[in-house]
Amino acid sequence: MLKIRHSIKAYLTKMLHLLMKSRQQHQRAIILGVGSAEYDLYCRLESGDKYRVLFFINDDPWSHRTKIGNAELRSPSELVALCKNRQIDAVFYCNEDNASELPELPCAVLKDV
Repeated sequence: MLKIRHSIKAYLTKMLHLLMKSRQQHQRAIILGVGSAEYDLYCRLESGDKYRVLFFINDDPWSHRTKIGNAELRSPSELVALCKNRQIDAVFYCNEDNASELPELPCAVLKDV
């Protein structure tokens, strides 16, 4: 009985370690815009192992704080604070218009290809 308890404890410890490790591997991302190209990008990033999209940036005030999948819509005025406070690793954009007037950000700014 003692061996079974030890085996279960070791198994659960290993599974918890693997779960924590996999969660740490994902980089945090923001997507500028909410069109079909941005949604396609969201789906690709979410299905991959590298990024988790936390926010979309959209200037429509009526959609503020609603969700697309697991990502919350936020306004452009919040972008710099979100990057700093939520330790964002990358900001993605599909359309040059969405990135034309970006402030200086403390993370990578990447164009979807």
